[in-house]
Amino acid sequence: MGGPGSSRWQTRGRKIYTENQLWLNIHLLGKKGCLHPGLAGTLTWLRGELRIGYIAYFVEADGMILSFWWKLQESSDWKHVEQAVAFDRTDCYFGGQRTWFLCSRCQARAAVIYCITNYFICRKCCGLVYKSQHQTKANRLLQKARNIRKRLGGSNNLVAAYPRKPKHMHWKTYLRLCKQSEYAALCGIVRKR
Repeated sequence: MGGPGSSRWQTRGRKIYTENQLWLNIHLLGKKGCLHPGLAGTLTWLRGELRIGYIAYFVEADGMILSFWWKLQESSDWKHVEQAVAFDRTDCYFGGQRTWFLCSRCQARAAVIYCITNYFICRKCCGLVYKSQHQTKANRLLQKARNIRKRLGGSNNLVAAYPRKPKHMHWKTYLRLCKQSEYAALCGIVRKR
């Protein structure tokens, strides 16, 4: 009968993380000025130095046309897919509108769409989860301490001295962040034991 790995029980319960997938974020595209009707451009996805995909897009008034090439692994062939993605807009409290992608499968609004199959769809339709959802409480606290240190311009090292106060940051804010980082690191270390 089947050999090692022939059954499906080994993959049951295994989650696929959003961080490992190709994605498009509409808010980042908007900040770069890429959402004006009639605009065309290209984007590239990199994993380290290796190019794993690139996309050509054309923006219309109510959506965008995506023409993208990607490959799953270094040895696999390039796949080419064309897809139309619709936009939805919501009014903001202080005027203006916020633009969203509409998932091609469930028609839900999404700021980020992922390409896990051959098309871009929302996170829920892909069955993706965030890495932070599967971290222990101690690891989340330690990660919070590291993120605060990065925000202050330091390194990930929790043992190193705190970096100097950034130029335009208030002292009150700097001291509060140092205190939060210290507390999160201490609680994370205590929980690990």
